[in-house]
Amino acid sequence: MIKRVNAYFSLASLALIAVHVIYEIFAYITMYYNPVLSALVSYIPATIIVTHAIISIICVIFLNDSIKILYKSMNRETVLQRVSAFLMVILLPVHIVSYNLLESSAGSAGYIVTEIAQVIFYMSLYTHIAVSVSKAFVTLGFLDDDRRRKRIDVFAMIICGIMFFITTVIILTSHGKMF
Repeated sequence: MIKRVNAYFSLASLALIAVHVIYEIFAYITMYYNPVLSALVSYIPATIIVTHAIISIICVIFLNDSIKILYKSMNRETVLQRVSAFLMVILLPVHIVSYNLLESSAGSAGYIVTEIAQVIFYMSLYTHIAVSVSKAFVTLGFLDDDRRRKRIDVFAMIICGIMFFITTVIILTSHGKMF
């Protein structure tokens, strides 16, 4: 039951992240900034993501998923899912204050470190989405055919790869113009 609830939170997170990314890309391209709208498309997804993260940690620790951490034969997707989630948790605070960090460190090494942290954050985010979306569909019972699951995985990897490229290019070029 808790895994199903978490799967719903993960899909809700995905939808809200899409809205957040689309708005932020629009804001960077047009140099339009609305603090209320920005907060709205940022903090609502952050709340759902934090809830998803807490439930995921509970699943790993208390539902015997932690035993799988010790297995050397754990599949690549599970390793990528957990490592990318860990990196996102570590880098989310940097992501949230990245604009202020970039503004205050323009022309210094802190600026470059923040840019690198942002790229790693987005790489982790899109990796996590790419390896997790079909798992959520399987958990919810929406997907039971292995061929369809693999097609969804490939589609998710392609879309997330494209989004990572677009996001990285826009952030790096926009930040250069802004500061």
